[in-house]
Amino acid sequence: ELREGVSTIRRMMVEFGKYISVVIVGCSDENIDSDLDLCQDSKMYKGLAKSWRKTRAVLNIELPRSAVFQDSDDNAASPTVQASDLFRTEMEKIRSVFQTEGKVEPKPGMLVFFPQIPGAGKSAVAGPETEKELREAVAKQFKDRKLILRMGDKTPGRFWPTVKLERAKNKSSLYIADKNVPSTTWGLVASICAETKAMAVPILPDSAALQTTVVTGIRRPDGTFDAERKHTYPFNLHYLAVCLSRVVTRPPKSHPGKLDSSTPRACMIVVMFYCLYRRATAEEYRENMQHVFQQSGAVLGGAIEVPFFAKRTPEALPTDLKKVLIEAVQAYYGYDISKKDPTKDKDEYMSALENRIRESLKLHASFIEGLTVNISESRKVFMSKFFQRVAELDSIESWTEAELGSKSNFIHIASIDVKVNDAHSLLVSLCEETKEMAPLAKMLVGDATPASILTGDSCEDRKFITDTHLTVAHFKEDSQNEIRAMIGDIVGETVEMRVTAVLWDERVVAFEIKLPKSTIKGSELPHPKSKYPHITLWCQQGASAFMSNDLPEKVKKGEAMRVALSAPVSLTGELSFWTG
Repeated sequence: ELREGVSTIRRMMVEFGKYISVVIVGCSDENIDSDLDLCQDSKMYKGLAKSWRKTRAVLNIELPRSAVFQDSDDNAASPTVQASDLFRTEMEKIRSVFQTEGKVEPKPGMLVFFPQIPGAGKSAVAGPETEKELREAVAKQFKDRKLILRMGDKTPGRFWPTVKLERAKNKSSLYIADKNVPSTTWGLVASICAETKAMAVPILPDSAALQTTVVTGIRRPDGTFDAERKHTYPFNLHYLAVCLSRVVTRPPKSHPGKLDSSTPRACMIVVMFYCLYRRATAEEYRENMQHVFQQSGAVLGGAIEVPFFAKRTPEALPTDLKKVLIEAVQAYYGYDISKKDPTKDKDEYMSALENRIRESLKLHASFIEGLTVNISESRKVFMSKFFQRVAELDSIESWTEAELGSKSNFIHIASIDVKVNDAHSLLVSLCEETKEMAPLAKMLVGDATPASILTGDSCEDRKFITDTHLTVAHFKEDSQNEIRAMIGDIVGETVEMRVTAVLWDERVVAFEIKLPKSTIKGSELPHPKSKYPHITLWCQQGASAFMSNDLPEKVKKGEAMRVALSAPVSLTGELSFWTG
């Protein structure tokens, strides 16, 4: 019927347009004029036929009535349906188009999620500023992909069904789910990833925050205390303190999720999220996540660890702050096993505890603020690693078990890895023995002695690089096959390099390196594409190691320093792949 369905079909086109073709039979102006049932309203029917013709389908086919209907010799009888050769030919066109479309598998997509707690900084890291930069970069580098950033607190209705629907429509999309995802929700995220062919990428705080915490004791709502019960959490109390502080310093009524300083039990809500990860050490937290995704048949990509703390081992919490945080965790556990909600209950103890937490956070605000890195550094690392994960996606040729099994072998760089203790020891001796490097020593350690700060793998100052290495090849410049062909056969072999100079400016410090032609074993050593082989040793907060590449040019312009060593110093390293 011409009168039925055109508006419905057009609405369906928005979501299913690539699956719809329109076939119009016997609707030419001549057919309408000659049809006794239609001729009285021929103008209306001609308009409806025109509307059907304008419907933007995959194929629009118009056939004469005779292609489908065979008139009976008996005028009283209804025409019989009898497909003509013309009809079969046109149907074959439709079948051919959709069979061809079906063979083109959409690229696998990505679903970024945050298995953390409120106040961890997810919206700051992946918020409006980041979204703008990501959209611009995706538009330039990944034109066949769509970036979708959905914020949980601004999504009407149920969040995860919305995510699933959007992922199903855009399977190649790079999707960022800006919402806290406790372990109880991992299975749901995994099922969405499995059904929509998305690689899941968790965003985690750094290893300084992901530290096992064991709390002893539980306070029940009736005031009784179980002093023997132990409970374990994957995040340390410093992380909890920072998250609490960020939440209660939000201006009143400013948060779309209604979790700010004006929320009566804001602190206990954050503690509740912290306690949702109970019964897992930091190691088990990662293992459990991997297990959940494997059970669902989903792919869990390499986690993006975002810098959280300024030091690898944060300073000890003030005694009163640590005490009240432990009491909060003990109290929440007691309420939890008693099936009560401490975020809503009007218990006087919980109200007093909420006030004590806030008072302690306020008292130690400057201490807490000094624990963390600048959010711009976290954002920069997030963006860099985000695009590394997209590159991993593009290396997956098909969504098969074999391909997915090799995903973890994606090579980010090929390098010559140097033991950090060796690199730091050399820098210490050069700073102490070389007069021209006194300004560098002052910049790095102030009035302290270099040996007291540069302690190798025990170094607490995050500005010093601990994974010291010389980059031989990078995934952005070479394909995976090219990198493997370059050093795949000699991975693990030792290289003896020569440090010929130290270069630095106010942002980065590096050793200038002269490479041999072969490894110690005698294998030929490919020369890195960089004109300036180097090992980055130190980066100012907000700077990146790649800035070391600019040091030689800056030296020429008088914007950086270079101190040549009177005699080159030997430094050994091992060839390796950095995979993730």
